[in-house]
Amino acid sequence: MRKFALKECIGIFDHSLGTKLAVHFILWGSAIKFFGTKIHHDKWLRDTEKYKVLGSFSMTELGHGSNVRGVETIATYDSNKREFIINTPCESAQKYWIGGAANHATHTVVFSQLHINGKNEGVHAFIVQIRDSIGNICPNIRIADCGHKIGLNGVDNGRIWFDNVRIPRENLLNSVADVLPDGQYVSSIKDPDQRFAAFLSPLTVGRVNITAMAVYISKVALAIATRYALSRRAFSVIPNGPEVLLLDYHSHQHRLIPLLAKVCALSCASNFLKTLYIQRTPESSKALHVYSSALKATATWQNMITLQECREACGGQGLKTENRIGILKGEFDVQSTFEGDNNILMQQVSKALLAEYVAVQIKQKHFKGLGLEHMNGPAPVIPPVLTSSILRNAKFQTDIFSLRERDLFQRFSEEVFRYQAQGESKEKALLLEVMGLLRSMYAMTCLDEVASFLRYGYLSVDNAAVVRKEVVALCTDLRPHALAIVSSFGIPDSFLSPIAFDWIEANSWSNLSSKY
Repeated sequence: MRKFALKECIGIFDHSLGTKLAVHFILWGSAIKFFGTKIHHDKWLRDTEKYKVLGSFSMTELGHGSNVRGVETIATYDSNKREFIINTPCESAQKYWIGGAANHATHTVVFSQLHINGKNEGVHAFIVQIRDSIGNICPNIRIADCGHKIGLNGVDNGRIWFDNVRIPRENLLNSVADVLPDGQYVSSIKDPDQRFAAFLSPLTVGRVNITAMAVYISKVALAIATRYALSRRAFSVIPNGPEVLLLDYHSHQHRLIPLLAKVCALSCASNFLKTLYIQRTPESSKALHVYSSALKATATWQNMITLQECREACGGQGLKTENRIGILKGEFDVQSTFEGDNNILMQQVSKALLAEYVAVQIKQKHFKGLGLEHMNGPAPVIPPVLTSSILRNAKFQTDIFSLRERDLFQRFSEEVFRYQAQGESKEKALLLEVMGLLRSMYAMTCLDEVASFLRYGYLSVDNAAVVRKEVVALCTDLRPHALAIVSSFGIPDSFLSPIAFDWIEANSWSNLSSKY
């Protein structure tokens, strides 16, 4: 958890710096640790910790991103010299978007198709030096910058071509499979699909980190926008009366407070995911993959929605770079596509859940894992008439989500088959009350925004209207706690921006850095 916390703190301060460190320690370092064996650990991990080598991670190519199995870089084994020859056979095989490669990285982990005696054994990872100790590019290697980006320009993303670069046999990261000196290919996992899955499973940590960062950046934006809304006034209710704070308008509450509930819910989910990763076992690898894929996509998509809403909620101040939100939009837009395209990740999640659902239906067994245990019991019954007390009840909120999931599973499987065929202290009580309000706001916002609740009859038209009114009521109830909620995020003041505090003073003449 300490490493996760460090990465999040650095990422809040500067996403480019956090990404550079993540590439070095989490991608390069984890590749050495999990893809390699003791010989690699002894040779590379200490130098990685001491920055004697600067690592990078060469998986993505110009022609292949999410489809790792399709990478075109080739590693051919030469049994006479006991070396691998790494080669870029065509332009689409150039390694692309490689963080750190353009300027600083001295080494990289290259994902290549392993060829032995004319047979392709699939994708494997190799350590390749790309620069010497003083920064000169190594022979038979060509490197170029990927160019200016809409954000994250503090990361030197590079392109790499390998022109028959020779590396020692020992540079194959061989925890899953190995090549003996005579060229014999050996692996304890005989099935190529299972071997590939085992090979990529350690990469889950990247999605865990991205999920956490997306949540924290949403918190930064909400802390800025909420604090600004608690000091900025506009229009008065009565002539010559005081102007009203932005956050006292129901329309403004409806913009920000549901987002506070969502980020708190995603924060809990992110912490659950981090714990699941830290306590991972071979038996939990499937669940970890499904959870990390789903939450990475959900959190990063929601982060962009939150950033845009917060930018607009700050009006013209949201455009100023010093107020961060606009800059954060550009910096974090990339999260929806790196470490797995969100749409593809969600397809993988759907595939895994559908397979589990179908297997249970065929075998007539109970669900176990992937959060589906609630479907083992009878379907919950939703009251025909919803009142405020019912809507705020935790059991009702759980029941209606469970009912929706149960029904959508059935509909989804039918569609696929059809397509194929064709008593606490006062302080604790107050905390529980606020968390309960946030929980209710999150649940009601989902009921209000997700069309399938109404489309498939989980909510009647009348009850949908009641839900909308409850969202407005919850905004009012949570309004007094808005500052406390964003303060509880624990973000240092220096990581926020001028409009989160005395924005008038920050924009005063005396604070101008240059005067004409």
